[in-house]
Amino acid sequence: MNGPGPWKGDLMINMYLDGWGGICWKFWKTDANEVVCKTIGYRTSTPLVLSNAYFVQGNTPKVISDLGCAGWEDHIGQCNIQESGSCMHTEDAGVRCVDCFEEVTTESGQITSKNYPSFFSDRKDCIFVIKPEKQISTNTAYILSIEDLRIQHFQDHRSIEIKEGIYGNALQHVRYFPPIDMVVGKEFFIRYTKENTKCNDRYRITWKALERQDAIKIGCGHASWDMAVNMTIMKKLYPDTIPELIYFPDASCTGVWRDDTIIFSHKYTECGTQREDKVNSVLYKNRLMYPEYSSPKPIGIRHFRWTIDVECELSKIDSATANFHPNEIFQQLLLSMEGWEMWTIPQDQEKKVL
Repeated sequence: MNGPGPWKGDLMINMYLDGWGGICWKFWKTDANEVVCKTIGYRTSTPLVLSNAYFVQGNTPKVISDLGCAGWEDHIGQCNIQESGSCMHTEDAGVRCVDCFEEVTTESGQITSKNYPSFFSDRKDCIFVIKPEKQISTNTAYILSIEDLRIQHFQDHRSIEIKEGIYGNALQHVRYFPPIDMVVGKEFFIRYTKENTKCNDRYRITWKALERQDAIKIGCGHASWDMAVNMTIMKKLYPDTIPELIYFPDASCTGVWRDDTIIFSHKYTECGTQREDKVNSVLYKNRLMYPEYSSPKPIGIRHFRWTIDVECELSKIDSATANFHPNEIFQQLLLSMEGWEMWTIPQDQEKKVL
């Protein structure tokens, strides 16, 4: 208590019938450091004890002389607390479990490292809590992405831990390898730990409300569609989604399972794809759809839960040069029928040399 946040403040112990008691700093043992921080939810931390009533001098009836922790405990209730002693409130102990803590409640935003996009070398143990206010009343799901993570030396000890809330399920734990694209949850607990000052890092993490477009990635091959529907994300929006019901206008053109993703790689000449010839390109159009039915391949569809128009535009070969793009992708669009939102996805295409 009395500190700037839940990660830093004076230590007070509730002695039940005897009320609250402060803790004496002069008898403090280092084994108690991690136990105190584990008790309030910060595991594997490197806490710092703050001496001599660092924040505010207490006024409780008692001052506890020793927590009696050995270091293995998960909670101070497992320690052998010593109430006797000759401590005064001027010797009250405080604790800092992490270096920095930030809580945000906005619907979208970003968290960046110190002086981003410049690199930083400080040793850091920071916690970020993202808890959008709207989620409490609407049960909205959010998507969090690590947009930028640059690590100078992989042998350096650092990690990014992401959970769905401080006591929630683990969503991702990045140590030495590139992170996955995104995670989905109602709220997020992010902990960034860097144990070395010799190496430079930087990071940028963003979040926003989850939308259907976030579950679908569209790619354009030379002769076929290259689309993927992430069912883990889609079921966050529509828990009762049946994968077999996602298809093109030709109901026989369904996807193929790969991990938690459905892949659509049908040729442009199949599945009812429309072709539009332009001066310098060919535009292919189709539509992914999901009928409002509870069984695969329903008969007599009247309503769709959602439809998404997809387009791939490929260039024509109009001249022979040393380096050219016979199938350069001009643009890839994902259009939502609800509100006609447009999503543009860039993609690099390898140059071919004749």
